[in-house]
Amino acid sequence: MIGTNLSLAQQQTGLRYSYVAWIVWLILVVPLWQSQWIGLADAWVLAAMWVAPLLVMLAWVWPAKNGNMLMLVGMIVLVYFGFAVLQALRGGWAALVYGVEVLLITHTLFWLMWVVERMPKLQQQ
Repeated sequence: MIGTNLSLAQQQTGLRYSYVAWIVWLILVVPLWQSQWIGLADAWVLAAMWVAPLLVMLAWVWPAKNGNMLMLVGMIVLVYFGFAVLQALRGGWAALVYGVEVLLITHTLFWLMWVVERMPKLQQQ
């Protein structure tokens, strides 16, 4: 399987790149898509509301050293995944725009899974 032969540092790099690519997609493409129905300023405000929690979580994703926090990040990212799938099911061009977002989120979750799996043992209770 892809990722099994990579070191933890390489997997962390993959996680960083995929997470940042997803944030860039949310900042640049999604507001332009939504500006067809709402004003561009409103679309940027909505994008900022969606991206703000992701930027806060970047504090744990970038170093990728705390397995417990990365699991929490993964659960929150699954909520974003659900919303993206629901938007993609609208059909038409939304399927393309949000389908790419679903792929970016899936890619992020893939690398997140490998990083958490490769973490040293989480604290034993």
